[in-house]
Amino acid sequence: MPLNSTTQYALRAVLYVAEHGSAGPIRVDAIAADLRAPRNYLSKTMHALARAGILKSERGPRGGFRLARPAHQISLGEVVAPFEPM
Repeated sequence: MPLNSTTQYALRAVLYVAEHGSAGPIRVDAIAADLRAPRNYLSKTMHALARAGILKSERGPRGGFRLARPAHQISLGEVVAPFEPM
């Protein structure tokens, strides 16, 4: 079964945060630019991932997104679940 575009963006975004988030939260603008994704669309996707407990959202000038727990504890199924009907 092919994954919908939201799920594909979610997977790419979580991978991006896992690879680049060691120094602190990453802003949606940076992720959207590097992934060539629409910023507002990606922002909604990232907030859904935060509600699912995969990412943590931090507000403020140094805010952004980071993984809610270590990458090795996050499964692909958890990332896909909020966006794909079961």
